[in-house]
Amino acid sequence: MPITQYLKNLTPLAVQVADVLLEGTSGVPVDLCGTQVWIPTAGAARRIRLALAEKSASRGTGVLPPQFVQPMQAMLRDDPGRPAASRFEREAAWARVLAGTPSEEIDAIFPSRDSLRDERSLLAAGAMLGEVCDLLAEAGRDPSDPGIARVCGEDAVRWEQWRPLYRDYQALLKSSGLSDPNAMRLREIASPAACDDLRCVVIAAVPDLPLAAERYAVALEARGVEVKVLVWNPGGGESGFDAWGRPLAREWGRCQIPLLDDQIAMTRDPGDEAMAAMGFVCGETGDYAIVLADPDLNAAFASEILRRGRTPFFPDGDHLAASEAAVVALGWLEWLETFDLRTLRRLIESPGFAGWIGREAGLVPDEVLSACDFLAAEVLAETLVQARDYLDGPVGVKIPRGRGLAEKLVSALLKVRKFGPEEVLRMVWKTGNRGAEEARLVLELWEGILASPVFRDWSEGRTPAFLRALKSAAIFQASQPGDVELSGWLEASWTGAARLVVCGCVEGHLPSSVTDHPFLPDSKRAQLGLQDNASRRARDAYLLAGLTRVRGAEDFRCSFSKRGADGSPALPSSLLLRGPEAGLPGRVLELFSEPPAAVGSAKRQNSWRWSLPASLRVGVIGKISPTDFKEYLACPFRFYFSRVLHLEGFDPRAREMDALRFGTLVHKVLENFAIETPGEADEEKIARLVLGHLDAEARTVFGPTPSPAVKVQIEAARVRLLAFARIQAREFDAGWRIVDVERKLSADDPEPLKIGPLALSAKIDRIETHPEHGLRIVDYKTYATTKAPAKTHFGPAREDPFVPEAVVEVEGKLRTWQDLQLPLYRLIADKFYPGQPAQTAYFILPADPAQSSVESLELTDELFASAVACAEAVSARVARGEFWPPQPARGPWEDPFAPLFLNGRPAECIDAETIAFLKGADR
Repeated sequence: MPITQYLKNLTPLAVQVADVLLEGTSGVPVDLCGTQVWIPTAGAARRIRLALAEKSASRGTGVLPPQFVQPMQAMLRDDPGRPAASRFEREAAWARVLAGTPSEEIDAIFPSRDSLRDERSLLAAGAMLGEVCDLLAEAGRDPSDPGIARVCGEDAVRWEQWRPLYRDYQALLKSSGLSDPNAMRLREIASPAACDDLRCVVIAAVPDLPLAAERYAVALEARGVEVKVLVWNPGGGESGFDAWGRPLAREWGRCQIPLLDDQIAMTRDPGDEAMAAMGFVCGETGDYAIVLADPDLNAAFASEILRRGRTPFFPDGDHLAASEAAVVALGWLEWLETFDLRTLRRLIESPGFAGWIGREAGLVPDEVLSACDFLAAEVLAETLVQARDYLDGPVGVKIPRGRGLAEKLVSALLKVRKFGPEEVLRMVWKTGNRGAEEARLVLELWEGILASPVFRDWSEGRTPAFLRALKSAAIFQASQPGDVELSGWLEASWTGAARLVVCGCVEGHLPSSVTDHPFLPDSKRAQLGLQDNASRRARDAYLLAGLTRVRGAEDFRCSFSKRGADGSPALPSSLLLRGPEAGLPGRVLELFSEPPAAVGSAKRQNSWRWSLPASLRVGVIGKISPTDFKEYLACPFRFYFSRVLHLEGFDPRAREMDALRFGTLVHKVLENFAIETPGEADEEKIARLVLGHLDAEARTVFGPTPSPAVKVQIEAARVRLLAFARIQAREFDAGWRIVDVERKLSADDPEPLKIGPLALSAKIDRIETHPEHGLRIVDYKTYATTKAPAKTHFGPAREDPFVPEAVVEVEGKLRTWQDLQLPLYRLIADKFYPGQPAQTAYFILPADPAQSSVESLELTDELFASAVACAEAVSARVARGEFWPPQPARGPWEDPFAPLFLNGRPAECIDAETIAFLKGADR
């Protein structure tokens, strides 16, 4: 049996372990190289090293430190002939075995073959099998152990199927020149190879020592190695533990934990919990520590720490997958599979990648992004091939802006498309560049997969294996003075900080628990020699009880939030209810009540106001168009940004034409028809002509191989144009003749048409005449559904209209002008054709061809006069520079200007000088 020593002092645990290690030693320096210290966490090793250094320095001796390892790692001995397989190699070996095994031989393990349908699912299944092997190894077992089937009798068939799978898995690793690390551990337990150069093993306060480690320690002891077990029990006795320092479930499963009510903090959500915890530990001078029993709280705490001007530090490392190098490597692999331009755009959002591909293309990063957006969001190409076909296709009369940049980008991409991620990483990140270390680690992972013999005949598994390897990889940074360390639960007993807060004290994390494991349920674990929920509960109760004894009540706190990081409800840890029975009812009521409002929560501050930059303050506006009036009447504030500054929303994720582009395509087709063949009367010929124009225009705009989504929209346009042919033939038969197309009214004419103080500019889709009815001004509309002109021009009356002249009476009811297009078209017709009365109408081509029609707007003289008066009032306001007040955004789409109103009312969001300018006062 090992030597057991209890550490009962209230001093830091690492210091007490250092005292034991130095006890009875001599020499300069003290030589502890023959000692191996088994520790529960990496942080424990770091703290013991520091304590040893400080103590030896105070003695003036120095120290040659011992070897620090975690128990399962201690059993893993190097074998140069057959090295241990890495995690991704083990997963791949299992995946390959599963892929080659007939379904009927594993139907008890995987009832549905669909769960093994591709490389990703095979690797996920391989990871699950590997995790089961890791668990069994902690009990000194492997899947071929017949004792497992005896314990899990109801699943005996499944475990029988495990045996040949495990045999094949081991054989595949062996043929690849690799060893399974768990098999290596079991061989080391049976015949320890470490005892020749090992004098002593110190098991330093490991509260959940695996059974396999216990057996290994016994084997070492049998070969003359001294084994010493250190048990941390501050202020306690020497009972309640087994010989290996594990707390006994019968002793600790129901023990009382001396937590006072005011040592437990309850909050609404992780953000409030982070704020309260930081307020507690930072409220006093001196050192402090934050422990997160729930690792999902990392993001909330990191955000709060950054908000306070500090830097969070994670001893367990940051996720390598979140690094720019990993994003680029994975994005490049994804792009190589499909050459998808939206995947490429995500890559270009990485500064390093944008700089590299820009150098290859002779473009700066902004131009690279513009080129990609042109291809993806304007041409609506989905792939590099479609983009190349577009650039090789016909060029229209007007060369689109961005085509030249796109040509350079596509040329560069065609040259580098055969590069692997390793080449890209090396070119993007040079040695010494920012992010070079992350790139080195990512490159090391990828090259490890490329070089692994397990993937020699399974190239299809490399990319998904790389993705899985990155997700589990971490990058470790050195902490800097002033950083706030966020440790895990098992580090709590090792921190020597004066003030400590344990956060995330919720069921499932404190104590941690196992539920519904597919192979090793909790009910079978103790019989197999594995840690179960009862032993975990005992361990965590023991650790929490120890923490309460080390510090005074004012320096120790537990906290939890009523909702988890994902927003789901959370229950307070049952360990928080381990107080005296007399106070239990009150504590239950308190912990399950509504949490208090966050104290000192960060409320939105209105001291900051958005200011319109001086460069965007346009002074004089000289012209206006009929469509501008609709925008102004909807919201003068947004009118300024969209119509004066020409700032528009942009969606790089666009995969199809928006309503405006779809309408433009149809308008262009109808323009070409009316210019070339305005006198065609036969429906079939009209249809043939417009569809020919559609094919030519679509090829020019989108290239010869448009994306599937665009093809669908082109077919939708085809349906509308067939309806146009029918209506056009009918209108021609009724006597209407096209006399002008795309007629322009220029604001720069020597004698422009003015509406109020501003010159009017316009382009009319079509003008036609009738021998009896005279002129008709027609505007094409490609609405989703039929909307009569009266519906689009008149809206409900407003209680307080910001343009009083917009109020109009229609059929005895007060309405509001919300569009003035057709009345202004009538005004323009008076200029073009003086003395000739003109009708105005929509030529509507909706999605349902049966609803296609020509709809007129009936304008009485009173309505026309009202429209002109409203237009003059709007024109005067625009000329005076009045673009206030903002109106609620209308429409189902996202408002691109919504971020300007985050503080609430407009007056609380925008600075006074900008408001004065937009009111026209600062002109």
